[in-house]
Amino acid sequence: MKTIFCNFLLVSGISLAAAALTSYWPKVAPLLANLDFRILGAVAVGLLIYQLINAGVWSQVLAALGRPTPFGQTARVWLRSEALRWLPGGIWGYGSRVVSASKLGVARTRASASLVLELGLTNLAWGATALFLLASPMALDGFALLNSKVSIPVIAGLAAAAIIIAVIAYFSGFGRWFIDQVNSRIPLKEVRPAMTFCALLSYIALCLFNGFIFWQITGVIPGLEVDLFSAVGIAGASWLAGFWAIGVPGGIGVREAAIAAMLSYYGSIEAGIAVAVIWRALQMFVEIVALGLATLPIPQRISKSSFRSLRALNF
Repeated sequence: MKTIFCNFLLVSGISLAAAALTSYWPKVAPLLANLDFRILGAVAVGLLIYQLINAGVWSQVLAALGRPTPFGQTARVWLRSEALRWLPGGIWGYGSRVVSASKLGVARTRASASLVLELGLTNLAWGATALFLLASPMALDGFALLNSKVSIPVIAGLAAAAIIIAVIAYFSGFGRWFIDQVNSRIPLKEVRPAMTFCALLSYIALCLFNGFIFWQITGVIPGLEVDLFSAVGIAGASWLAGFWAIGVPGGIGVREAAIAAMLSYYGSIEAGIAVAVIWRALQMFVEIVALGLATLPIPQRISKSSFRSLRALNF
């Protein structure tokens, strides 16, 4: 029954997104007609680099739990498992990675703990990226509007209350759940703070790089004037929106709606939709390429005896 309900939500969500896109498509299509494919190619290469490195950072997460693994082999397992995230429910990719971690010599309990730690670190990294929106013209205009309507002390009081509520919610809710989930799989004393911090910095750097690539896409659509801070913030906020759209594989539809809505401040809604469509298409293409690279066989090292045989044959 749960599977049927999830599938119903998935089909409904995609159908609504498709219906909305259809109504805008006559104005979106011309914006996609004269794209600079040199920039799109460069963006695709950048996304591929991002995807491969992002997959390998899982090795840092495992190292933070006391189980260092080779970067390349870890990335291959991550990429193969990530392909399953398109199945309804979103849990299949994580489950596959826990099972496949045995190929890296990682026990399932430790692999499971690494997924929880990775979840927390990636959300923190994308959250930090989304904060760039606070320095965007969209946010500054909003602050100016508030300042003209409400006194500064009231705004300061509301901000302080929001921070206090967020801190309480974190330590009483998500923070406690996060710590309990890790601790139920591996003793917290085995978690290495320095390596955990390094993994977090790696994810933040990757998120910023991803936002920079997204900014390049906004430049190929006529009618959009997006600054770098806004583009980075939109990339972060839309990722979070898609990630927390529970039951929607890959956040498809939700992430695009968030991108289009936020970009509409900097141009037309049609231009925002065009960027969202290109961004999703390039990401899916790159994911397929990365998965193909991950499935290629690893060439074995030539043994010493084989090397002597080749030398004897004057190779």
